Amino acid sequence: MEGRIVEHEGASVDSDQELPPCTDAERWLRDRKWAVMKKGRKSAVKLYYSEIDAEARVEAESPQHYVEFRPGKYNRCEDYCEAAPFCQQLIREKEAKLCLTKTQCTTACTGL
Repeated sequence: MEGRIVEHEGASVDSDQELPPCTDAERWLRDRKWAVMKKGRKSAVKLYYSEIDAEARVEAESPQHYVEFRPGKYNRCEDYCEAAPFCQQLIREKEAKLCLTKTQCTTACTGL
């Protein structure tokens, strides 16, 4: 933790130098998932990291089951980080629209 603070202190906020990029762990990444749901239940029967696996499970279950997409999120960046409004890493990712939503996954990440 101290090493990370030193890195950030070394990048002067007043200069054009960017802050060192944060890792997924530091940003509290919650991966995108596909939830196998059953009508009438609020919680998932099972969570999958692959849409294909989730769809296969639904096909094997009763017609009352369906797949619900749960987008990924950087919890710390979006909910807690005071630097988020001017963080170049987050701004670039939002502009690039990284694969955290279903549409982006189906178009950009087929097979992941």
